[in-house]
Amino acid sequence: MDSTNIRNELALTLSEAEAKDLADRIVSSVRAPSTLGLYTPIIQRYEEFAANSSAPYSSSVFAFLAKNYLGKSSFRTAAAALRLHFVAKGVSPSPLDSDAMAMLRAAAEREKPKPVHRSKWLTADLIGLANHLKNSNSAPDKRLRTLVLVNYASFMRPSEGVAVRVEDVAFEGNQMQIRIQKTKTNQNGPPQIAIVDALPDHDCCPVKAVKEWLADPARKASEWLFPNFNLVTQHIKLDRAQSEIRKLRSQGIIPEGFTLHGLRGGATTACIEAGIPIDAVQRAGRWSNPNSMKPYIERTTRTLQGTTNAIAAGLRLAQDDASNHPNPTEE
Repeated sequence: MDSTNIRNELALTLSEAEAKDLADRIVSSVRAPSTLGLYTPIIQRYEEFAANSSAPYSSSVFAFLAKNYLGKSSFRTAAAALRLHFVAKGVSPSPLDSDAMAMLRAAAEREKPKPVHRSKWLTADLIGLANHLKNSNSAPDKRLRTLVLVNYASFMRPSEGVAVRVEDVAFEGNQMQIRIQKTKTNQNGPPQIAIVDALPDHDCCPVKAVKEWLADPARKASEWLFPNFNLVTQHIKLDRAQSEIRKLRSQGIIPEGFTLHGLRGGATTACIEAGIPIDAVQRAGRWSNPNSMKPYIERTTRTLQGTTNAIAAGLRLAQDDASNHPNPTEE
């Protein structure tokens, strides 16, 4: 991303060297690295699109987004990338704030495809897979078994789970604590802590699974909890873990549609069904906004908590009213 405008602003009061250093830091930290990685090709594509045009920014942005992103789920990402691009360039007012753009955003919202939410794992599915993998002496199977149990129990995203270091795991009493160094919503802040209770006398206890895996020679004493066996100085690649899940799906061991990310939704749904307060589940899953958590909750009779029969609810209310406020006895 072009930092020239920011550097020029800083250079009005700072030295050129300080201005350049601070401008580069601001541009690299303004969004998470993964987000900037998505934005960069969009910005490059726009610059190529507008290179041979003399049209004002508002027109070229409108045409670029309409031609390439209308009706696509990536419209918002593309618009956000260009908004940040023009802020960095010092363009004001933003080309993204025109009346034509307001119409395009409304059209894009109506035309965007419906989101496809990943299948949520039932606890029974998780235990079934864990029991299947427990019978294997294969190092990859042992690694995957521990990974799915840990991710489910700690609400971790797949990218967070594969990147856990051994030093990030601690045991205290019947609990395990995992420091998550970076998350989707916490790239530069202090580590977040996931707390997992042990399940005494249960074969699928995540705490027991981690302890056994840490002591297993197959882990090759790597600094990573889930190492890459071909290069133990690195953790397992997310693509590799996902391919192992796909293989199990193709073998019929887990249902179609199940992914590593679905573990997070399964854990969320299980807790809501069990009556755990939503705000507690939100804290455990490290969602900054409760609305972000909603797609992870499966619509079931239990999660709907009695709303599946409004007539029965009304009758119960009437009975309660009759019990609490009986008709006065005639004298």
